[in-house]
Amino acid sequence: MLEKQNQWLKDELLELQQTWRDLKNALVKAYGTAMHLSEIRKQALGLMDIEKMSWIVNCTEL
Repeated sequence: MLEKQNQWLKDELLELQQTWRDLKNALVKAYGTAMHLSEIRKQALGLMDIEKMSWIVNCTEL
């Protein structure tokens, strides 16, 4: 009886360890994606600033 419970606990522990590894990997991927999206956003905002400046220059040249 104790042997069965012990084996069950070992199996559960292994499953929990694998789940924890999967969660950590998912978090690392999510963080990487968030950083990538943040960089894209910065670039897009920079392009918007360039467009605004170019529009202002064009307006002042009129």
